Amino acid sequence: MQSILLSHPTILDLIALPIELKPIIDEQEWQMIGVDLSESLHGHVKVTLTLYDPHEFKELIGLVSVINTYRKEIKFHYDDDWEWISFDRIVSVRT
Repeated sequence: MQSILLSHPTILDLIALPIELKPIIDEQEWQMIGVDLSESLHGHVKVTLTLYDPHEFKELIGLVSVINTYRKEIKFHYDDDWEWISFDRIVSVRT
């Protein structure tokens, strides 16, 4: 029987990953983000979302199909796929 060694990241590997700081979004910016998300939902307007991730910022282009204010998330359709995106991951929205 042959053994296979799997490589697991070491603490040094994890420390070496760059960490992006999440920008602080003020109330006025959140209102503008809300307007753009609502415009995408009601007007079927494509938007570009910039999403926060600790290691990189991610951009998605698509449409909002649901805004769930209770769960604080949106359902976002892009590239023949969709996902639920938490409000706290959204950094910006452009139409």
